[in-house]
Amino acid sequence: MKTEGTDGTVSWVSVCPSGLLKVESRRTRKTGSADQSPVMGSVCRVRVWQKTEDGSGSQDTTGAEEHGILDELHSEVQKFSFPRSQYSVLQIPENTWVLVRMGDGQCDVVESCLEGMKAGEQCEVLVTALKDGTKPGSALTMQTDCSVLDPVGQEHQPLCYVLELHSFTSGRESWEMAPEEKWDWVKVHKKEGGERFRKADVWGAADCYSRALKLLLTLKDEEKGERQETQAKAEGGGLKAEESEASTGGQDASGEHDNKEMRASSVGDELDRKSDSFMSNEKTTSEKMHKSEVNLAIGDEYKAVRSELHSNLSLCQLRLGKPARARHSSSKAVELDPSNAKAWYRLGQACSQVGELGLAQGAFKKVLELQPSSPSAQKALREVKAREKDLDIKLGQKLSKMFS
Repeated sequence: MKTEGTDGTVSWVSVCPSGLLKVESRRTRKTGSADQSPVMGSVCRVRVWQKTEDGSGSQDTTGAEEHGILDELHSEVQKFSFPRSQYSVLQIPENTWVLVRMGDGQCDVVESCLEGMKAGEQCEVLVTALKDGTKPGSALTMQTDCSVLDPVGQEHQPLCYVLELHSFTSGRESWEMAPEEKWDWVKVHKKEGGERFRKADVWGAADCYSRALKLLLTLKDEEKGERQETQAKAEGGGLKAEESEASTGGQDASGEHDNKEMRASSVGDELDRKSDSFMSNEKTTSEKMHKSEVNLAIGDEYKAVRSELHSNLSLCQLRLGKPARARHSSSKAVELDPSNAKAWYRLGQACSQVGELGLAQGAFKKVLELQPSSPSAQKALREVKAREKDLDIKLGQKLSKMFS
């Protein structure tokens, strides 16, 4: 969550492969002439350089125009991503113009800074590492070509960067996207999360899974809103029909002849209107059928994919030493898909780590119901039972001393 100070400084906690970062940004050059800012899917041409203690810093002085046209370069997809490293702060090359696509999660710090910026603007960014994800730490040091996180460094001042936005392509906010477009983004984040986890970028993987889950929530809200709208239209249509019938029934006999003549004269107009609207109605019906088919396909996978994302997120949280959060995520996963054996196993691990041994046993037993020959679940269940037995023995000894 971002907070804004009285001096215009915006602060928030961001994520990089090595952990959490405290970020503070302040707009230093407000020369943007346009009203629009980058949104999800926008391809942004940016450059970033590091300021030294005396306020100077190296940067590429070449104009962005000499690097080519943005629309030509943004077609080269490989330019959107760069190798992520646990020692890099911003995850993009410094002192040169690069392309970043909003929503990809290449660098959470850069994307968050770009939100609200306009073409031609600059902002100053202060970055401080957080020890154990909670306190400012000693992790940040500087190098000539790249800022890194020093795992054994001494105390240092926050690193200071300048980020410049040259230009960007159009994009769309999540609420403007069609369901199939959101679904594509969900699958991209899910795949990227798996790749990052395999490369030991656990924080990055957790970020990908969280992004996907946020988009899935908007899909669910959209589906709920459409159902409510359809129901309201159906109820409204029935009410109008009743009102029309009541109005027609109330006509007196003396006006019946005139009404017949009026209806006869309007038949031709009505046929013309129906003829004119036939093609547009057919197109609308086709679009609705297509949308319905897409929503149905997404709906069939929705719970399973959401369960997998919560389960994968819980694994990341376990690796990061956050068992309480892992317990919450894995509980969500098994609630959505009770047949998700991996989620049950991770729920058992999380419960075991927070000391809920009874719940841990139940989770591991559930894994064995789904996968009776699972050696890891069998071993985990034996260990939890042994721990519980040991605790019972120790508790009995304490009680005997109290009453002896």
